[in-house]
Parts: sequence; C-alpha cells; structure tokens
Amino acid sequence: MTDSILNNVKKCLEGILPEDDSFDDDLIIFINAAISKLIPRGIAPYTVTSSTDTWADYIGTDERLAIVKEFIISDVKMHFDPPSSAYVMSALQADNEENKFLAIVVSDEINEEQDE
Repeated sequence: MTDSILNNVKKCLEGILPEDDSFDDDLIIFINAAISKLIPRGIAPYTVTSSTDTWADYIGTDERLAIVKEFIISDVKMHFDPPSSAYVMSALQADNEENKFLAIVVSDEINEEQDE
C-alpha cells in the first residue's frame, strides 16, 4: 500500500490510477473535509495538498492509528462515489461512524501515553 494519502484513496476508490490526476482537486477537498471531522475529537489537524502528503506526515507511524485511514477512505467514498443502493450506503455510514469512534478512542489512548 502506498503511503501517499491521495494515491491510497484513489486506489481504494477502484478505477482511479495514481497517475490519473483529473480528480485530484475534488478528492483533496473530500480528504480534507474528512480530516476536519476528526479535529474536534482531538486528532491533529492536517491539510492534504498533493500526492506528496503521506499518512506518516499526518498520523505518524503508530499502527494503532490505521483506523484513521479507514475512516478517511470510507468518508471520501461516501461523498465522492456513493453506492447506488440505500442499504449499502446505510452500512457504509454505520461503519464510518464506528471507525470515527475507534479513531478517537485510539487517539485518546496515545495522547494519554504521551502525557505520562
């Protein structure tokens, strides 16, 4: 898996190759919107500007924060390429809420460890 946030999101959207930059501006907007949903919950702010921005730049290397990746990818998918089935969309929304909750819990744990 690539460490580029933008290219990783493209790969997970299925059908958008990393070298295809025709949707980059739109995807960056959705990625940054997803990141902004985590800021009030205690996860550090970050702004993606290009394919050079990496997951390590944003969340570091602690694998416990991998759930943040899943949240951002599913949030982008819901807004950029929503499923046509209401059932699938509902399941994706529920999964996304759980991922956001887990990201917050993990972030809180990491912050408490750093404060000790």
